[in-house]
Amino acid sequence: MIKVVNTGERRFSPVMTLRQYTLIHASAVGKAVLAENPMEYVHDIIEGLRRHTQNTLTDRKTLLEELKKIREWGYATTDGESRDGIQAAARVVQGSNQGALGSISIYGPTYNFPSYEIVAETLLPAVDELEEEIRSRWKKEL
Repeated sequence: MIKVVNTGERRFSPVMTLRQYTLIHASAVGKAVLAENPMEYVHDIIEGLRRHTQNTLTDRKTLLEELKKIREWGYATTDGESRDGIQAAARVVQGSNQGALGSISIYGPTYNFPSYEIVAETLLPAVDELEEEIRSRWKKEL
């Protein structure tokens, strides 16, 4: 779901709408999922990194270093990498046996975005609830 949020004096409009996409390496949700995959898979995916904004990571070595940090932290971040002035934090959603099924994020304008740590911590209950719901509703092994 995408919602327009009133942040006081300025209006914040959604980053994405239906049928739009962003580069996997330019989004917090994409980087969260990339960090959960084997490195040989990641190397295949990140061939030819394109720039989306001035902040988009386009250097393979820098991106691989960031993915290592994401694994350590347990969450991914972006700062204007898919859209100028927008920050995000994301956590991966795990299946029982198959690793990452996807990820969930909170994003907002840089001028009003709390620390990444606070946002990542806020996401934990939602991720836990979603993973439990998936396990209870999806009968086959994930």
